[in-house]
Amino acid sequence: MSTFFKILRANGTSLGFAVFLTTLPLLFSGAMTYLALQYEPLLRSFDTQQWLLLFSACVFTMAFALTPTTLIALSSGYFLGWQALVFIVPAYLLASVLCYFAARLLDSGRFMSSLQGHPQAMQIINSLKEQELGIVMLSKLSPILPFAVSNILLAMAGARLKLFFIGAAIGMLPRTILVIYVGIQSNQLAGLLENPFSGWQQWFILLLVIISIAGLGKIASKAIRISP
Repeated sequence: MSTFFKILRANGTSLGFAVFLTTLPLLFSGAMTYLALQYEPLLRSFDTQQWLLLFSACVFTMAFALTPTTLIALSSGYFLGWQALVFIVPAYLLASVLCYFAARLLDSGRFMSSLQGHPQAMQIINSLKEQELGIVMLSKLSPILPFAVSNILLAMAGARLKLFFIGAAIGMLPRTILVIYVGIQSNQLAGLLENPFSGWQQWFILLLVIISIAGLGKIASKAIRISP
């Protein structure tokens, strides 16, 4: 237990940043909802160039958790239909990479350095690295793990950029497609933003959560068994 608290103290800045980014979506999602409702006719009149500018801004707001990715995907599906995939997928991948580099800069290798004096912890991390792509995919598949927080944790753990990018692209796609579909099916923006998921959609989200938790749990338990 003392080892655990030593690691927490050594990484207080990075972990504090992750907690901060967890709370931000709660503050800004209400403002985003209000603006979307107020300016719905204006948004419907946007051309491709204007949508590109808006999604360029969303790259930064998603990267630093100012806007939840689910809210952006829901609104995109509602206004753009399946064309939203052309905008939202590159946007959240760029946001992932931006957050990844911000976390690496903030952490500056402190997390891995804090584990150097704990051989068993290092053994677990090294074992997990052997299944790095799977870990990234499963963490991105889960709808309950905040977007920015998963980016920070993966960056701190030393995830390689190439595998991080590929894993994020594959892992986030199923839930992104679901959320855009929900947005397309909605007839009213207010109802969509108030209660986006119902019926089979809730069961599908639950399935994604179960798959991600079970997969990550299996990988983690295997890594712990391998460690001396």
